Amino acid sequence: MKTDERSSPGESTVSVAVGKKTLFLFNLNDPDNPIELAFQQRYGHIISYRWYGDGYILIGFSQGYFVVISTHIREIGQELFQAHNHKDSLTSVAISSALNKAASCGDNSIKIHDLSELKEMDAIVNLEDETQGLDQLSWTDDGQLLAVSTQRGALHVFLTRLPILGHSCGTRLAYLTSLLEVTVSNRVEGEAPVAVAVEVEPNFIAVGPYHVAVGMNNRAWFYALGDSGVERLKDMEYLGTIATMCLNSEYAAALFEGKVQLHMMEGEGQQEQRQTRLFPDGDRKEHIVSHALTNDFLFYGTDSGVIVCILVEDWQMLNEYRHPVGIKKVFPDPNGTRLAFIDDKSDGFLLSPVAVNDSHVEIPSFSPTITGVLWETWPSDKGVFVSFDDDKVYTYAMHKNTIYGPRVVFVGSTKLPFSHKPLLLYNGELTCQTQSGKTSSVALSTHTFLTHTHSPGAHTYTPEELGKQLTQALMLKRFPEAWELCKVLGGPAGWAEMGRSCLIHMEVELAVRVFRMSGNVGMVMSLQGIKGIEDRRSLLAGHLAMFLNDYNLAQDLYLESSCPNTALEVTHTDTDTDGH
Repeated sequence: MKTDERSSPGESTVSVAVGKKTLFLFNLNDPDNPIELAFQQRYGHIISYRWYGDGYILIGFSQGYFVVISTHIREIGQELFQAHNHKDSLTSVAISSALNKAASCGDNSIKIHDLSELKEMDAIVNLEDETQGLDQLSWTDDGQLLAVSTQRGALHVFLTRLPILGHSCGTRLAYLTSLLEVTVSNRVEGEAPVAVAVEVEPNFIAVGPYHVAVGMNNRAWFYALGDSGVERLKDMEYLGTIATMCLNSEYAAALFEGKVQLHMMEGEGQQEQRQTRLFPDGDRKEHIVSHALTNDFLFYGTDSGVIVCILVEDWQMLNEYRHPVGIKKVFPDPNGTRLAFIDDKSDGFLLSPVAVNDSHVEIPSFSPTITGVLWETWPSDKGVFVSFDDDKVYTYAMHKNTIYGPRVVFVGSTKLPFSHKPLLLYNGELTCQTQSGKTSSVALSTHTFLTHTHSPGAHTYTPEELGKQLTQALMLKRFPEAWELCKVLGGPAGWAEMGRSCLIHMEVELAVRVFRMSGNVGMVMSLQGIKGIEDRRSLLAGHLAMFLNDYNLAQDLYLESSCPNTALEVTHTDTDTDGH
């Protein structure tokens, strides 16, 4: 029971149903003040009750009522929720903390509620044949099974939670919709979902542009997704228990016991034997912990901190990067030109794996609980990605060309609904898999500007909200949307913010248009004077840093440039401003 002293140690309340009429709460720390709660007569008598969460009690009454009360001392005895769940009688209630759900049974039906939103009925199960009524109800600890006994001695067991197994490739998804069924869908491309009946209850799923694979232990089954439907290709055995698998248009890559086997999915006999390879190859003694496959590259990360990029076409190593600590997971973007990875210290980094210079950038505000990363699949947003844990999704943008050099910016976070696993990100909308074997969409709070620019007139926003949306659009480098927002905002502040962003991103042509809109003639003339500069990386960036009044950065960039003497002019103007 919750008193005002929230920090009181342990659970100290004994609850007793007295005469099936009242609920007696006896606090061991306060034995002189027991509390007795009485209920409305029309509810009937108390059949069953369960404690849950932070001091709440769910009570089932004989007349079919389902009631939730709080034991917080300020709301003690208050009904937080009441529903007449069963017409004639209620016989049992049960709670699953793993699922965050409550169930009641009575008459010949089971009703399931979500504990975070009790008003919403999650599911109703009718057992038409049980005319004598239902008896007791119980959930397994993991919430996967719900059993109900009946008055005539039968026992029914229901699957209430599917293992959350899913995978994506581009905009195609594959996810478990029943213990022996995988659904493949591509809503973005407008394809109808396809149900694939599989041989085993899988513990991994992989999907590629034209195939889907499922498996358990050391076996995998491959299916081709053709225009005429699904065709089972073959099953394969590997030399160890498969941890994860990835597919591209031709190859499968399976990770087992620290090794990755890369092989073709189609092709028979000798041709197939020729088309298989084990990594690490040769004398390399690395232990692989994570891998990923794009159409051109195989990437893998090892427990000793090595990330290797293999060109799939000729199976040759293209590049390797050595990190000071071990690698946990690797996540390349769809083209394989950028790769996010998490290391053993739970820090996140971004790497250009096909570049020879090993340039890597740390991902800012990276939560230590992150379990995965998804790249934006909308073609125009190449540098955007999200990381996620069980509770939140964090949006980032990679900016390759800025006056500060390559950098990653943290845009913001979005709350994830309970037990949702992100599978796909497309234009600011996240498709997640739920425990019921369905998918659900979550709009990222970092992309609220899309509701304004894509469906104008549907919402009315305050100037503060519009200003926040403009900042988001600029952080994500969505300049067309930012332009529309500046027009709606109308004042000079929005145009000035957009102009500043254009200078940082070295978008000179656009900056000229923006500063024209804000009436900043001096800036327009200055920008037109530097339009044709070839040396973008240093000289142009130096000029833009000057316009942003960042004189130290300007000086450094000028010194690196093809005209280092310009740095002397900066020093000169800088001292002049002090009046010396």
